Amino acid sequence: MGHPPGAVTVPLAAPDAELADAVAAVPAVDAGMQRERDELASLLRAGAGRAGQLCALAWVVDAAAEHVLLVEHRTLGWACPGGHVEVGEHPRQAAQRELLEETGLGSVPVAPYGPVTVSCAAMPASAGGPPHLHWSIGYRLAVVDGAALPAGARWFPRDALPERRPADLAPTLAWLGLLG
Repeated sequence: MGHPPGAVTVPLAAPDAELADAVAAVPAVDAGMQRERDELASLLRAGAGRAGQLCALAWVVDAAAEHVLLVEHRTLGWACPGGHVEVGEHPRQAAQRELLEETGLGSVPVAPYGPVTVSCAAMPASAGGPPHLHWSIGYRLAVVDGAALPAGARWFPRDALPERRPADLAPTLAWLGLLG
């Protein structure tokens, strides 16, 4: 995975009020998500908050919303596809790119609304860099059933998630209405 040299860091060099407004409009499931959402919106508007890297997540379910697409991450376990936003890229585009890179799924439309999740995670040091924060903006994406997936990517029944996964995966899927 590593940290690409073109990864976007926050605070941004130039404020992005449109993205800040979209982030601020994401409903918060709890006070913790509300704080993270508000802090990221502030980072995007005025540079106030904890510095980190901007990331995008792809929340993907099949057409019947019975399965969720997860990829195997070496430190997180089975998680939704995602990664760093690159310079000149909108987080929505980054979610689509990461989905393509991690699963091979090509042209995937974003649901007709803005981001659906906002989170902040402390990432441990690795060969790719020091410990840092990931400010993640998640988008719900739609895919066509029956797509072949590479090793390390699988459809999981939404009521039978793998044990090795981020602690917030099941609660987030439930909150998004994607968990039975």
